[in-house]
Amino acid sequence: MRALKKSAKAAEHEELRQAFETHAEESATQVERLQQVFELIGKSARAKTCEAMQGLTSEMEEDLEDFGDSPAADAVLAACAQAVEHYEIARYGTLKT
Repeated sequence: MRALKKSAKAAEHEELRQAFETHAEESATQVERLQQVFELIGKSARAKTCEAMQGLTSEMEEDLEDFGDSPAADAVLAACAQAVEHYEIARYGTLKT
């Protein structure tokens, strides 16, 4: 969620900024749902550092350093967001199963 907020601040185009903000709100709702699921199964919900997500976020930051002041900046943000989203979908599907 921190990366989404950072991406929203870095986005040049309003539509992209709004997409990041909307996704951050959706992610907050997903976190709440996961907390409810853990509560239902009698387990404590706890945050866990994800090295893969940290790597994707670091890659985004590096790419923004390289392209942040260019017309390609929003493309960099969108591409990195897609990578994060694909990873998130895979992990969320595993949790669901």
